[in-house]
Amino acid sequence: MTESNIIFINQPEPKGFGDAIYRARAFTLNDPFLVHAGDDLVLSSNESHIRRLTKAFNGMKADATFLIERVEDPTRYGVITGFEIKPGIYKVTDIIEKPKEPPSNIATIAIYIFNEMIYDAIKRTEPDKSHEIQLTDAIKNLILSGGRVYAVSLTPNEKRIEVGTPQSYWNALKYTFERRLK
Repeated sequence: MTESNIIFINQPEPKGFGDAIYRARAFTLNDPFLVHAGDDLVLSSNESHIRRLTKAFNGMKADATFLIERVEDPTRYGVITGFEIKPGIYKVTDIIEKPKEPPSNIATIAIYIFNEMIYDAIKRTEPDKSHEIQLTDAIKNLILSGGRVYAVSLTPNEKRIEVGTPQSYWNALKYTFERRLK
């Protein structure tokens, strides 16, 4: 059994997801760490999505790995380009947040594993128009600096449920309740 520590860090002002992750630096030091944003829920048997993500991170000697899925409307998400190197594992060559003209329909899911290289990438990331440091832009900086970034696809047996809006939260509650009744 592996020991885990869960730490909550307050972000006093909304300065972006990248800033929020940077605030964890004192706790993670040089150890790899998992980030799971609260607006994505993934249902899988025995947390297989986390197991595959961890296996890819370790096996590829990655600097970053994250989950992905194909979506109908990629303009609502971070979107990647890359190529499949193994079944369900992609070498990421670019990433863009909520593109008006998406280069693909492969969307990021906000569950990541990083090593300490993400912190330097975040430091090099300029704030956007809203004065926020976007994690997607930091990952792009990591790629541009030669970082090893990989994405792991959900399998057909796994389901992503968004809970970022009141309606999607309601839909998630309804879905999980109905699933429990089966």
